[in-house]
Amino acid sequence: MSKEKREEQVKVINSLLELKRKVVGVKFYYDEEEYEACPAQQVKYYIPYCVTVRCATAGHDIKIRKENIGCFAAARVLGMDEVTESYRSGEDCMGLGMYSDQQAAKKAVDNISINPKCPCGIEISPLELMEKDPDVVIVVSTPYNIMRLIQGYSYYYGSYKGFKMAGNQAMCAEITACTYVTNEINTSMMCSGTRFLSKWQKDEMAMGIPGDKYEKVIQGVYHTADPLERDADKERIKKAFEENKMQAPDIHMGKNYDTNYYHIGETGIR
Repeated sequence: MSKEKREEQVKVINSLLELKRKVVGVKFYYDEEEYEACPAQQVKYYIPYCVTVRCATAGHDIKIRKENIGCFAAARVLGMDEVTESYRSGEDCMGLGMYSDQQAAKKAVDNISINPKCPCGIEISPLELMEKDPDVVIVVSTPYNIMRLIQGYSYYYGSYKGFKMAGNQAMCAEITACTYVTNEINTSMMCSGTRFLSKWQKDEMAMGIPGDKYEKVIQGVYHTADPLERDADKERIKKAFEENKMQAPDIHMGKNYDTNYYHIGETGIR
């Protein structure tokens, strides 16, 4: 996909949803020459992976190597560090106070996706600045907007039943590694670590979308605007598309998928 097409997609999603942060693309590099050719700014010091995502939501195009990831747990799930037997058994987690016993810890670890390949580096960038197609697209926003993205996914792919959430390792494992390894969407309520480090707002959550499914997800949001959005948001969407000089969804005011569907009150008037 061309950079111009990615820029257009960003305009579409921002016209459909009220996003306060930039949509982020993540690209895994396994070839040293390709990584070196990536024009993103190389991180020179230690920085937690989730903070690079936070920086990208603010407009910064970053690339990072293993030696710069300032969180060993993130380096592990992203494929850049060793996965030990003590980790797989749940033993490593037992001293942290997050699980009642090793059985619960092991069950949580077993559900964490880990990149089986070792990248030489990763680009984390606003989607519109990327030169190459992303492997994972990350959206950090309100529950309402994440709902709309899931509805967009469901429009083409139906209900997804494989969500993985534990409230731990949110940005690295739940959003990036899980989406990358499974090539499926995932959502996260964030975790205590990334909320502390990246200062996400309490009403924010995240969604990971496979790069090759992102366009269809956005098309799904576009096509479901008329049946699922209410009139105030329909007006906002129409105005946003007009300002961006793009074709708005076919919208009908005062009508939704559930018009005349509910019975409310003593008489059951619809």
